[in-house]
Amino acid sequence: MSQLPGPATSRREFARGDTLNLFAEVYDNVPTQQTHRVDVTTTLLSEDGREVFRSTQALAGNAKTGIKSSTFEYATAVPLKDASPGRYLLHVEAAVHGAGSVNGIQNSVRETLITVR
Repeated sequence: MSQLPGPATSRREFARGDTLNLFAEVYDNVPTQQTHRVDVTTTLLSEDGREVFRSTQALAGNAKTGIKSSTFEYATAVPLKDASPGRYLLHVEAAVHGAGSVNGIQNSVRETLITVR
């Protein structure tokens, strides 16, 4: 995976000052030939609900004839320099806007608990 600056890890404990390099694949299963947008938002929330980090990226897509899904690569860096020691929720949400979505928006969410020491 060339999107990451180092090898992938399943480790969930990090030192303050580390940077999490997140890579995900977003599978867009909207069967349409119309252009639509996938917004991916990553947030890091402390145990008391304080937002420590937020990043949003827009990924544009246009399914080709005969192809019912598209895969988008998503990468972002989450700096932990402002994170005090404790537990955090890493929340990644992909929202499809436009053609084929329900009420204009279709979401998918993944969450992971991490510890900063």
